[in-house]
Amino acid sequence: GDTIADPQRPVAIPRVTVDQPTLEMVFSINSSPMAGRDGKYVTTRQLRERLLRELERNVALQVEPLSGTDAYAVRGRGVMHLAVLIETMRREGYELSVGKPRVIMQKSGGVTLEPFETLVVEVPQERLGAVMELVGQRRGELKTMGGRGEYAQVTFSIPARGLIGLRTRLLNATKGTALIHHRFA
Repeated sequence: GDTIADPQRPVAIPRVTVDQPTLEMVFSINSSPMAGRDGKYVTTRQLRERLLRELERNVALQVEPLSGTDAYAVRGRGVMHLAVLIETMRREGYELSVGKPRVIMQKSGGVTLEPFETLVVEVPQERLGAVMELVGQRRGELKTMGGRGEYAQVTFSIPARGLIGLRTRLLNATKGTALIHHRFA
């Protein structure tokens, strides 16, 4: 049971579902020549214990040990979700290596499905061309375009893999004037 209710009037509340992860990164201990110099938690056991503790309070996270290695596949809801975890662990004194992000594809009925997100960008009109070009290069599809004064607001449907690294490029191309947010479609 997910519902706590009055025994006299038990009304079930619909179960809250947590969206499936869309991004995966491999976490392992730092094995570079400089290993052990920046952190106080440097062993695989310490990394495993910390990731398992994170699972207790971070319901959208998934952790799976990779067979034959001391590494873990860590899956989350996006770049920001995993970036917050990595930065928190570094500040706590964990020294780790992190692989590049990989979008998790789903299979359904023999068809590969890719996660898409809705991207909304508010940008001054004179910088709109740069936004359209960058998002288009990453297979973003324009859905709506509107304006408020000297600002344009554009909404795109974009594959999750197209968002990796896009925020920095958009901010550079718009000289820091773009307001960017995205949500899972």
